Amino acid sequence: MTEYLAGIDTHALYWAALSLVLLAAEAMYFTSVLIWFGAGAAIVAITLLYDPGGLGMAKQIILFVVASSILLLASRKLLRKTRWLRTSGDIDAQIRDAHDCTVDEVSPSGQSGYVIFAAPFMGDRRWQFASRSQLEPGDQVEIVEVRGNILAVQKKENN
Repeated sequence: MTEYLAGIDTHALYWAALSLVLLAAEAMYFTSVLIWFGAGAAIVAITLLYDPGGLGMAKQIILFVVASSILLLASRKLLRKTRWLRTSGDIDAQIRDAHDCTVDEVSPSGQSGYVIFAAPFMGDRRWQFASRSQLEPGDQVEIVEVRGNILAVQKKENN
């Protein structure tokens, strides 16, 4: 084992260690940036394993910067193409902006039950609600907050 490690360029080990540190940091912080710099460091380490003396320090840094930048820009371009996909934040904003929201079914306390929308959100027109005031079926309500799949509502004031 020692003979094998003796033949490895120490710079390759440093780049491999940097790659592992960057990938661990990505796993901890989920930035979607550090992963590409970790991959760039891994590319330099692999290059040095196959050609130990072929790259000076300046070329190693240039390879790291170029590889990381290409990977980062490619991932951004791919993410830009998939940006139109809806996220829960988009749905929350659309639900809060919904105008036609009517109480459909109420619990005995009048403070929870189901509301119905004119248009479906995430495949359903009927959503569970919670309210601080008592509501009755047919009341028009507005969404105050989205708490997971339960809507916090209040009765609309007639203007």
